[in-house]
Amino acid sequence: IAGVQPARVTGWITTGSTAPGVSGIFRSRIHVPRELMQTLNRKEIEAVLLHELMHVARRDNLWRLVQTAMVMPTPKG
Repeated sequence: IAGVQPARVTGWITTGSTAPGVSGIFRSRIHVPRELMQTLNRKEIEAVLLHELMHVARRDNLWRLVQTAMVMPTPKG
């Protein structure tokens, strides 16, 4: 996928989560719940991973951080 450096993305099988997701900005981690991995077939898992890789390629976590910083109230002194 264009824009994704494989050395900067790791995968984690997680417990306690119900949905896949991405964390990190400079070193992204794809989190996939163990229960989901056990219920999907190979093609479905590939689709989930490709979907999450697209979030990494678009730098969605960085943009979310920028948007949050823009709407945070400034402290009053």
